[in-house]
Amino acid sequence: MSHKFAFAYVGTFLHKAEVRTKLLDGNAHHVPVVCMDVELDNNMHTHMHVERPYATNEHALAEADAARLKRGTRVTVEASMLDLRLLVRNAAQVTPIATLPAASAAPTHSQQEPELWHA
Repeated sequence: MSHKFAFAYVGTFLHKAEVRTKLLDGNAHHVPVVCMDVELDNNMHTHMHVERPYATNEHALAEADAARLKRGTRVTVEASMLDLRLLVRNAAQVTPIATLPAASAAPTHSQQEPELWHA
């Protein structure tokens, strides 16, 4: 795997990949992105949306790569765990959890440094 802390997922394309444009900032800088939806090889056949960004001048390369990625193609997707995002499209319920008041910041006695607490 090319990323430190990477995951690898194996699955099958649900439809052919397509190239979209992603804005990078408020100054109209954009990059081509190949977008894919993959059905993962797991018990639940989980669907995963995958976006593969390219450099600003690599639109032709993105188009060529997307053209090779057809529905039914088996793939391995590598992704950094730092870039994973979960999406729940149909939550049954979201319930707030009561939080306790913050604990006081009073120092506690340390057996390793008794002279600091008995001065």
